[in-house]
Amino acid sequence: MKNLLFCLFISISMLLHAQKKDCCKSSLDITKLPSIPLKELGAEYQKLKAIPKNCCNYYNSDFQLIMNECSYKIRKGKLSKRKILKYMGKPDDIEMPLEYKKHLHIQDDEKVLVYFWRDWHDFMYICLKNGKARKVEWFYAYE
Repeated sequence: MKNLLFCLFISISMLLHAQKKDCCKSSLDITKLPSIPLKELGAEYQKLKAIPKNCCNYYNSDFQLIMNECSYKIRKGKLSKRKILKYMGKPDDIEMPLEYKKHLHIQDDEKVLVYFWRDWHDFMYICLKNGKARKVEWFYAYE
C-alpha cells in the first residue's frame, strides 16, 4: 500500500510540474531568440507577463529566456526610454529600495526601470542616464 501511495504521489507531482511548464509556453521559437526583433520579443514578454506569476517563475522558463534576450538587445542598442517602454511596456517599478541601489551601484542622478521575473527576488533593471539605457542588468537573489 505504501508503494502504491508513493507512486501516486510521484505521478501527481510529475503531472503538476509538467502542467506548470506548459502554462508558460511562448508562441515564439525559443531556439531562435537571437534572431527575433525586440519588437516581437517585447510583445511576447507582455503576453507571458499576464500569465499568473507562479506559472513562469522557474529557471529557464520561456518568460525568463525572453526577458534575458530583451535585456541583451536593450543593452546592445542603448535604447531610449521611449523605445524601451514601447517594446517592453510599463515597468513593474520605477523606484528601487535604497539597499538595492547601493548594492547595485545605481547613481543618484539615474532613473531606473524595473521589470520583474520573480518580483523583487529576481528582476531586470535598466539604468537611464540622459534618457538612454546606460546599464541593463539582472539581480538574482539565488534562493
